[in-house]
Amino acid sequence: TTSHFVESFIRFVLGLWRRSLADGTLLTKADKGLSDTMRAVYLSEGPLKETEEMLAPLIQQIAMGEVDAEILSHLDAMCTKSAEKEYKEALNSYVNLTVGKKKWNNAVFFGEAKHNKGFNARRVKRDEANKFDSDETVQKYVQGLRRIMNCAQLLLPN
Repeated sequence: TTSHFVESFIRFVLGLWRRSLADGTLLTKADKGLSDTMRAVYLSEGPLKETEEMLAPLIQQIAMGEVDAEILSHLDAMCTKSAEKEYKEALNSYVNLTVGKKKWNNAVFFGEAKHNKGFNARRVKRDEANKFDSDETVQKYVQGLRRIMNCAQLLLPN
């Protein structure tokens, strides 16, 4: 099923990350144009453990069948495209999940003053929050999956 594929992909890339840290293959691949912050994330054990902790709630929710269907469809698209080494399309799925089709992410009040005509005030309402915006657990595991996607791209370039 879709949820089992997402779980398998996460476990596969985490295992690949762990093995490549242990045998030093990640170090040689990281020399090819990684920024200092990316190098700090992918070349140490701490962020790997942090990513595992970020993804643990997702794996638990998958085991209990409690993952929201809309979120799961985006996660599946991210994992499928990453597995196919279509990292740009996987990133598009990530952006659709996190930002979506919202026009505006914050409520804003602004206006314009006109000479001898007063003040014209406008309020732009915030678009409806999606599951990513409203649930901190979802935010954590989506960010963890983003790290997994980046790691897959580093270890398995297209």
